[in-house]
Amino acid sequence: MIIFPKDVIKLNGVVIGDMTRYVNAQNLYKINPLTLDINWLLSLCELALKEIELISK
Repeated sequence: MIIFPKDVIKLNGVVIGDMTRYVNAQNLYKINPLTLDINWLLSLCELALKEIELISK
């Protein structure tokens, strides 16, 4: 699960932080790599990078 910010914190028009909702999730190091769908994980990583770029602009 990717956690996206629901709001940003700005100071003088500059983003200095973000607010996210709490998500009870599992750390990746606790997941069995043999049961993980690598294509799914890569697509989520690509989506996260696009969203980070969008938020950063």
